[in-house]
Amino acid sequence: MVSFFIGAGFSKWSADLPLVHQLFDFNISEIRSGDRKWHDKLYSEKETWQRSHPNENNEAFISHIISDKGPRLNNYLSKYIARRLSEPFLCSTLGSIQTFMFDDKKIKSLDSIKKAKSFFGLYEMMEIGGIITTNYDLVLEYAFGTSGFRYGRRSQKVLGRGHNPLFPYQHTPVNLTGNILISKIHGSISFDGANYWSSGICGLNGNALIVPPSIEKNLNIAVQAEWENAANVLSRSNELIVFGFNFKPYDIAVLDLLKHNSGNVKKVTIYDIESKFEKARQIWTSAEIIEIHIQNMTIV
Repeated sequence: MVSFFIGAGFSKWSADLPLVHQLFDFNISEIRSGDRKWHDKLYSEKETWQRSHPNENNEAFISHIISDKGPRLNNYLSKYIARRLSEPFLCSTLGSIQTFMFDDKKIKSLDSIKKAKSFFGLYEMMEIGGIITTNYDLVLEYAFGTSGFRYGRRSQKVLGRGHNPLFPYQHTPVNLTGNILISKIHGSISFDGANYWSSGICGLNGNALIVPPSIEKNLNIAVQAEWENAANVLSRSNELIVFGFNFKPYDIAVLDLLKHNSGNVKKVTIYDIESKFEKARQIWTSAEIIEIHIQNMTIV
């Protein structure tokens, strides 16, 4: 069984979404009334924090907001990340602005989503055991649609609208009926900590649960099921495809997840822009490791 571990490099490659170190460029459009207020407050907070932490990364800033600041800045952070990761996927609904729902017709025509879907098409869909990702964005959901994936059990119900932007609650309730399990171990702009939604609306409203990479091994209980699903997928896999994951040493929990649940993995294929062989060998000590430079990929 082949499974996938998808990092930020995949969304950068397919949809030109920012990597973590590029995330706070504040390159978003103003589409909702009040955007400027929270945008400027978060920008000011980032500038102030960066001056006193010049050598810290964006993951540390996210942790700072989540751990040390109150609900208002947490709300602003969630809004910003959802907006930055949804900028190519925004649409108008009846009286509102939304992210595309997983089955919106327009999604199927976007080159970025075609590109993502074509990558997985290189592998037999029936043989994919699951997809584990650290990404908050919805590129995977758009690529597979509600008939192609699930977060948990099959026919799982998610909250929110159907796939008609003018009449948003036609085609509801929304059920995920696909065989491919997607485990979002760092949260998602479609997850509010209790429920999954059929789009990134909870992120746009500032209610999405996102978990920054951390040196701490204590997991947020809200994503515990995601980690359990990920461990189960890995333990049943004999082949693993890794795309765009940086193997950062401070992300101890993820590295431990990979190392301690890959006992049956005999082959690891890594897609990236630079070699990750030495880092990967520390996790998969006896598996065959193959590296493919992203520029050398053939996607039809």
